[in-house]
Amino acid sequence: MAREDENAGVACDKTKSDFEKGREIGRIEGMIAYQKHLIENMQKENEGLTRKLEILKCK
Repeated sequence: MAREDENAGVACDKTKSDFEKGREIGRIEGMIAYQKHLIENMQKENEGLTRKLEILKCK
């Protein structure tokens, strides 16, 4: 009985460890997605500002 309890504790620790690893991967993927979103928005804003600059140069 004690042996089974000991194995359950080890399995529980392994499960917690695996859960934390998965959580970290999810955080990293989330950060990458957020950064990609920021980059896309900055590129759109840059295009708009470049157009405005060209208009001002023509005047």
